[in-house]
Amino acid sequence: MPIDILTLDNDWAGLTPVRGNRPANWEAQEAVALALFENHKGLSHRVWKYRMEEVMTTDSFPLLFADSLNRELLNAFQSIGTPLAPLFHKKTLTDFKTAKMFRTEGMTKVLQKVLEKGEYLPREQGEEKVDIAVEKYGAQVDFSWEAYLGDDLGAFQRFPNELAQSAINTEARAQTAIYIGATGPIAATFVDAVDGLAALLALPLTIGNLETALETMGEYTSSGEPIVSSPTYLVVPPALEITARNILTSTYKQWTDGAGAVVDHETANTVAQRGLQLIVDPWIPILATTGTVGQTCWFLATKPTDIPSAAFAKLAGNEAPALFMKSSDTTRVGGGLVSPFEGDFATDNIFYKVRHCLGAVALEPRGLIGSWGQADPT
Repeated sequence: MPIDILTLDNDWAGLTPVRGNRPANWEAQEAVALALFENHKGLSHRVWKYRMEEVMTTDSFPLLFADSLNRELLNAFQSIGTPLAPLFHKKTLTDFKTAKMFRTEGMTKVLQKVLEKGEYLPREQGEEKVDIAVEKYGAQVDFSWEAYLGDDLGAFQRFPNELAQSAINTEARAQTAIYIGATGPIAATFVDAVDGLAALLALPLTIGNLETALETMGEYTSSGEPIVSSPTYLVVPPALEITARNILTSTYKQWTDGAGAVVDHETANTVAQRGLQLIVDPWIPILATTGTVGQTCWFLATKPTDIPSAAFAKLAGNEAPALFMKSSDTTRVGGGLVSPFEGDFATDNIFYKVRHCLGAVALEPRGLIGSWGQADPT
C-alpha cells in the first residue's frame, strides 16, 4: 500500500528550509532518491521504511527531498478544435478513390410563355462536377523503456491524447486552407466564374464595409436570375475578434451629416440585427503570410444547407483519429505475456502511432464573400 513519507518522522515542526550547492552528479543522485521515495522497486513496507529512515540521516536528504517535491508537469495547451467545421458540407467516402459531386443549374429559371398550340421548349440545364478524395495523414512517436520507467510525472501518458489532437489540428488546417492562402482569401474559392461577380473586396472590417459585403451577396444570381445568398457566419482572424464583436453587438452606429455643419448622428446598427455568428479562426494568420493580410482579412459564408461553399470528407469507419500502440516482439524465457511497455526486442523502444484520413474541396463561391481587409496584396 502507498505510504506517505511525511509520517516517517513524528516532529517536522522544527525543520527549516536547507539550501546548499548541488554536486556535479546531482541528477543521478536525485534519480536514485526519487526511485526510493516512490518505491519503484516494490520494497516491502518494513524494508522501504528502514531505507527511508536511513537516507533521512544523510546531509543531502533535505536537498533531495525539496527537489523531489518541487517538480510539476505543466498543463498541455488547450485545443482550438476545428472552428470552420460549420461551413462544410460533410461527406463520407468508402475508400481512397476519387468521388464526384455534381451541381445542376438552370432548372429554376422563370417559365417561358407558350402560345396556343405552341410548342413547349426544352429547358437547358447546366451541370458542374467537383472531385473529392481522402488522403492518409499520420505520425509516430517512440521513447525508450528507461525513459518510461523514469516518467514519474506521467508525461508519456499524454502522448495518445496529444497525437489525437494533432489529427484534429490537421483537420482544422485543411479546412482553413480551402478558404485562405498566402495572400489571404483564395480567389478560386471566392470568385464566381459563372456570373463573373468578383467576391473579393479590399475593404477593412467596419460596419459600413460589412453592409457593402452583405449587399453584394444579395446581388448574386444563377443563370441571370436572383438567388437567396444570405450569410450566417462572419469569419475573422484573432486580430479582428474584438472589432467583429463590437460590430455584431453594438446597437447603434454613427454617421456624419456633411451638409453645412458636420454633425454626428446615431442610427440603428442593422448589421447586428442580421444574427451573424462569429467564428474566430487562429489558422488564418498561420496560412496568410503575405504582409499583414493575416491580421486584416475576413469573409462571410452561408450555411452548407443553404449554399455549400466547401465539402469535407472522411473515410467510412475511420471518422475519428485511429491510435495504435506497437505490440512488443519480445518473448520471455519460459513464456508469458509481454506488455507493450516492455518495448521491442532490438532497442526496448515503445511506439505510438496515429492515423487520420480526410479530404476537402471548394464547391460554390456564391455562398461566400471575402476581403483582404486592405489593398490587393497579390
